[in-house]
Amino acid sequence: MEGHLPADEVLKPRLSAVLLAAATDPKQPEQLEQIAPDRTAVSVLAAAVYVVLSHPDPGEFMLAMGLFVFEGG
Repeated sequence: MEGHLPADEVLKPRLSAVLLAAATDPKQPEQLEQIAPDRTAVSVLAAAVYVVLSHPDPGEFMLAMGLFVFEGG
């Protein structure tokens, strides 16, 4: 395997886009529609990463989870 998984072609571009979105346009519920357009595992992971990076303060954890559940999860 040597560091290459079949999902790499799917995960890497999606997670790169999520990192950029969280850095440039955090805390935007409408971003989740683009980040997680369906209920696949990759979309759920992408949405979770976005909301957690959008709310990095530990005190905002519940807000992040609320956004995830309400809009993305």
